[in-house]
Amino acid sequence: ADGILDVRERFRFRAPPRSGVRLALREALCSADEEDADCFFIVYREPPPAAVGEPTAKPVEVGSAFLNLQALVRTRSDRADETLDLLSESGALVGAIGVSVLGWRYLARVAAPCFDLRA
Repeated sequence: ADGILDVRERFRFRAPPRSGVRLALREALCSADEEDADCFFIVYREPPPAAVGEPTAKPVEVGSAFLNLQALVRTRSDRADETLDLLSESGALVGAIGVSVLGWRYLARVAAPCFDLRA
């Protein structure tokens, strides 16, 4: 009744050395276009029930939010309990989502050729 839906999901990302996933992650972290390193969080809702004999409808996107992974490396910080605006596909604010992204040190190792973090 307070408009808050508490969903706790945990996702662990693995990118073994020399894997395609790791190479794509490094490419995003090293890109001159910072938007290439945006990590999106997308919220969907169930579609209305399909009529008998009709194909099942696909989930409907409620909104999305993002956090930039290059920024985590540059600022040398994780984001714990970060509140992000949840925007509809048209850009309207539809809510907020709380996320935690931990692992800037791992990201820094992946992006080591592109970032000088010795200072």
